[in-house]
Amino acid sequence: MRKKLPIFVGIFFLIALIGTGIACDLESTAPEPQSGGADIQILTHNLDCEAPPDIQILNHNLNCEIHEWSDYCDCSITGAVKNVGDGDAEGLSVEAEFFDAHGIRIDESSDYIGELSAGQSAYFDIFYYETQCPNNYDIWTEDWYDYCDCHLTGTVKNVGDGDAGLVSVEAEFFDAQGWK
Repeated sequence: MRKKLPIFVGIFFLIALIGTGIACDLESTAPEPQSGGADIQILTHNLDCEAPPDIQILNHNLNCEIHEWSDYCDCSITGAVKNVGDGDAEGLSVEAEFFDAHGIRIDESSDYIGELSAGQSAYFDIFYYETQCPNNYDIWTEDWYDYCDCHLTGTVKNVGDGDAGLVSVEAEFFDAQGWK
């Protein structure tokens, strides 16, 4: 009982201090600006972004053949893609997922195309070789270097009374849905 009494008294004292606000500051406040300090404001800004490439799948067809000697299903999806955008695509591939009769994904595969300049077309051939033949498939393109090339320019000014040192401008970019 003697060991428990100091612990109990200590816990009670701590609860009393927290309850009165003495033990910790529960509100966070920003410091007030000092007179004579720097005050940096953004006066102008302009954001120019190059549109990412627009790749369209022009056509595609699934062909399958079962080999008698192996009972394997040998399939390929053949087709063509075209860059209908203004920018070049780099690291372009055509991706495919294969599904069984119940809509369950059974495999995936792809064909790497590489670079595709604006207006250029390319053929693709995606291979599938498994014991189960697919009943359906989905295809899409991936551009592994599909970055929006943006340039942010502008002007900042110290409108405060003091000198500003080590000033840096930071920016966050968001898409139309609000994602970074």
